[in-house]
Amino acid sequence: MEPSSRKVVRRSPAHTVRLLHLPHLQPDAIEADSSVERDFVHCAALFPTVTSIRSQPFKLVLPTGRKYTPDYLVTFLDGSRAVVEVKPAKFVASFQEHFEQVRLKLSASGIPFLLALDTVLRREGLAERALYIRRYAKGGCDAEAMHKCKTLLERVGGRGLSVNELTEAGVSQATMLYMVTRRQLLLSADLRYEGDAKVRLFEQSVSGRDHAIRFANWLDA
Repeated sequence: MEPSSRKVVRRSPAHTVRLLHLPHLQPDAIEADSSVERDFVHCAALFPTVTSIRSQPFKLVLPTGRKYTPDYLVTFLDGSRAVVEVKPAKFVASFQEHFEQVRLKLSASGIPFLLALDTVLRREGLAERALYIRRYAKGGCDAEAMHKCKTLLERVGGRGLSVNELTEAGVSQATMLYMVTRRQLLLSADLRYEGDAKVRLFEQSVSGRDHAIRFANWLDA
């Protein structure tokens, strides 16, 4: 692997690079070259064991001599990592051979290669929900309300409680979503946050499994 020396794109009036600032995740802004990459970053940042998301982290020299620069390198709490290529599903077939070479090259270093497709990121409004949830990271939250939420969930263990049950017990949706952005609560993979959607404590939901593998399953990658 070679360090990547180029930007996501050469900026021009016709091509905009989005800089996504997620200071509660990492100090450096994350670059997104497209709306699909933007959606991926917002979704990935809500996976509770993600510790960093680096855009175009290195160059990989393939057996054919071609060089490949990944879209993202995602690092997790347990030290595992995953390389992620973000692509519209309609373009994947034409890159299959290339992606297989990348997958084989990375597997020698024990790093999984994942495809994050627009059809998954935008399935049933997933990306829109992720963006909505991310907004709650910018505010604050009452410590007493957070303690109440934790106490209620500790009482029921790993099965969690629904959003409705927590709301009826006096925990606001704003409190729940703030705690999700702070890696204290875990939603299901569809990121639903209303009605019967389940909410669980983060500590009770991620132990005992490799985080990169869990992330791949979560992304359906």
